[in-house]
Amino acid sequence: MKTTPSIRLFIGLIIALLLSFPISPAEAQPINISPKTVNAGTSPTLTISSSASFLNLSQVSAAQLDINPRDAISNIQIKNATAERLVLSFDVASTALGGDRALVIKITDDVNVSIRFVVVRDPNVCSPECRPPARCESGVCKLPQ
Repeated sequence: MKTTPSIRLFIGLIIALLLSFPISPAEAQPINISPKTVNAGTSPTLTISSSASFLNLSQVSAAQLDINPRDAISNIQIKNATAERLVLSFDVASTALGGDRALVIKITDDVNVSIRFVVVRDPNVCSPECRPPARCESGVCKLPQ
């Protein structure tokens, strides 16, 4: 099969065009949290990782940390911090409702970084709304019969 100069030129242009697109791995997240779920009634330890160019975690103080919503959360403490890694712990009450929470790092008055994680409700604990005359049985709030 003979190829003409115009076909060779066309093929060369297509190859050059394909090679001009950068091939790179998926974009990494600027900040991550691990684990992404914690259980009610525990004192979990979370590890936050970030590139120091995005956020230098060694400069974060406990006063800059909050968890929203804050109900059933207490005792937030930084255990260890380097430029790219921060380890923190806190207490989650056994009565904590399950659902999304946000670890918020206050950078300035106008800038916050928020990282989502999930609290898993203890299936054997009733919500605080379960009050007498109702009683909690295996995580189910039941009215007397």
